[in-house]
Amino acid sequence: MTDIRAKLAWTAVALLGAISLGIVALSRGETINAVWLVLAAICSYLLAYRFYALFYRQPRSAPRSAAPDASPALQRWARLLPH
Repeated sequence: MTDIRAKLAWTAVALLGAISLGIVALSRGETINAVWLVLAAICSYLLAYRFYALFYRQPRSAPRSAAPDASPALQRWARLLPH
């Protein structure tokens, strides 16, 4: 039941962001209320955070290492690369 509620909540956030961006885009020559811009930004940040968290939670493979005969600079770069 909580899975359905979470999906409905994220769907509502996405719709609210789309509506606020639509209002900003469709107001031609009129003054735009800053609340719509802030609301669109917050919704897009929340959605980006959610998808980044899903990406970050994925399991990672074992770290790569440089060849044993590689130069020390290459070994240092190999340790810094994402794994």
